[in-house]
Amino acid sequence: DLGCGTGYFTVEMARLAGKTGNVTAADIQPEMLQVTGNKIKGTPLENNVILHLTQPDTLGLEGQFDLVFAFWVIHELSNRNKILKEIHHLLKPEGLLYITEPRIHVNRTDFNKMISDLLQMGMIDIKKTGTFINRMVILRKV
Repeated sequence: DLGCGTGYFTVEMARLAGKTGNVTAADIQPEMLQVTGNKIKGTPLENNVILHLTQPDTLGLEGQFDLVFAFWVIHELSNRNKILKEIHHLLKPEGLLYITEPRIHVNRTDFNKMISDLLQMGMIDIKKTGTFINRMVILRKV
């Protein structure tokens, strides 16, 4: 859960992952990780969620991930292409990247450019959609 914020999606993903799955909640703000940690403290989910503090220029994550979930966060990255390459590297083969961006901050041209950059890295566009406030894409690593 990249840019996990207060852990809204982290908690639900941890429930979906079950007892044997893990969710990494990553954020640049220690306060957000603390809020997320407080939500799961003392619950069975505490064993399945890893809290990770990122840095401005790198995620600093290791390992391989089945899914990277980025809700309203990519547009806030100062070095978007570097981080997208890092995400691509972290995904397992056939791993999924789910990106949702707010239309108010990300226009269609910029969103499509981001998708084009990801396709050039070796991703496949599975689904592109949106709502009146969001642009959304799901990509798979080849």
